[in-house]
Amino acid sequence: MNLDTIEAFLAVTDMGSFSLAAEQLHITQPAISKRIKQLEEQLQSQLFERGNKQLLLSHAGRQLLPHARAILLEVKNAKEAIELLNDTVSGPLGIAVSHHVGLHRLPLILRRFIQKYPQVDLQLRFLESEKAINELAVNGCDLAFITLPPVLSDELNLHLKWRDPMRFVCAPDHPLSKESQVTMGQLATFQAVLPASTTTTFQLIKHLFETHALTLKASIPTNDLETIKMMVSVGIGWSVLPETMLDGNVQQLVTKVNTPYRHLGAVSIKRKKPGKAALAFIEEAQAVWGKD
Repeated sequence: MNLDTIEAFLAVTDMGSFSLAAEQLHITQPAISKRIKQLEEQLQSQLFERGNKQLLLSHAGRQLLPHARAILLEVKNAKEAIELLNDTVSGPLGIAVSHHVGLHRLPLILRRFIQKYPQVDLQLRFLESEKAINELAVNGCDLAFITLPPVLSDELNLHLKWRDPMRFVCAPDHPLSKESQVTMGQLATFQAVLPASTTTTFQLIKHLFETHALTLKASIPTNDLETIKMMVSVGIGWSVLPETMLDGNVQQLVTKVNTPYRHLGAVSIKRKKPGKAALAFIEEAQAVWGKD
């Protein structure tokens, strides 16, 4: 058993396809098939069920999976430990980032970091916050910059935390825009445009309505806040957007309730030690945005 065969096994498992795994590892499909066959021969077990056009892990494959992930993780930890002995900040750095953080928080950090550490191979992936956390769990990235959930998993390390104030908004010509102060009851009479019910933003607003014994009428077209802002601007409904997104296209509403807020932050997985590049990125992020 060697690292190449373990890496191939994980790639096929995660991609659900030999061809896609080959693309991910930049090798040919016959090469990845050969690695899987070699691993199966060494373990004397079939690792995948190849039937019904769907690639599934066999019982042996499911038993191997957590050990394979742990092996690659320990290899990465060993490399990171050695890199910490060097003065140069270099090597790959995988960062998963939510679209909102990527647009409104990351640009200044990226500019500083790239100029300061040109030898780092920065690999960005734009994902919803929940999916970014999943990427950390399967060693798909080193850091995640996300909207923080109300309760952080024990498996995560929190490096940075920023308060992100939210504002009730509507279109400039929406009926609510004529009100000097809007009540929760008035908001309840109009359609809201909010992200999915699993998101932190939706849960904040839902809880606020529940505390006032009101029903929230919300459509859920997309989790992309820029798209939600566009839909609000044309009058489809009111919404709650981060203060950093407000401009002349939407009108902020004055309400009789405390303005909701959420937290953004940077997290990593506890079982994986941050390398020199990751620590340097966290330092630059704190220099730009501070720490709540």
